[in-house]
Amino acid sequence: MPRVSIMHFTKDYQTVAEAFKDMVKNLVVTEREEEGKAVIEIEGDFEHFVLEDMDIWREHLKFEIKDNRITSEDDREARSIISESIPGYGAVMFSPTIAFVYRRVTYKIITTTLVERFEGNEIPKVLSREALESEPQYEWKDITKEFGRKVHVER
Repeated sequence: MPRVSIMHFTKDYQTVAEAFKDMVKNLVVTEREEEGKAVIEIEGDFEHFVLEDMDIWREHLKFEIKDNRITSEDDREARSIISESIPGYGAVMFSPTIAFVYRRVTYKIITTTLVERFEGNEIPKVLSREALESEPQYEWKDITKEFGRKVHVER
C-alpha cells in the first residue's frame, strides 16, 4: 500500500460532501477549483465514538473533498502508468472522489528580547528581558490516516 494517506470513494464528490456535512457541527463550506477540478472544503466540529478507545473523539476538522474523475484518454493513460509503478495505488487513481482530513493546530509565537551587559571576562549581567506573545494562530495538520483508523466510513 502506498505511504500517502488518501481516502477514496466510489461516489461523486457532491454526494461525498453531503455525507461529510452531516458529520460536523458549526460547519463552514467552501467551494473552489484546483487545477480545473472542483474541491469542497467542509470545516467544523467533529465528534465520534471510537470503540477501540472507548471514548468520544472530539476535534475541529477540515475535510477536503476533491473531484478525481478521469477527464480524457491521456489522463487515463497517465493514471495507469502511475498505478502500475506504485502497487495498491490504483484504487486511489481511479476513484471518482478523493478526500483528505486535517486537524486544526493552534499555536502562539513568543519573541524574547534579552539585553545583557558584558564587562571584561565577567559573567554577563542581564539588564532587561522582554517577551512578546502573538495572538493565537492556527494551521492545518494532515490526519487522514488517523481519521481512517478511528472512523469507518462507507466508501
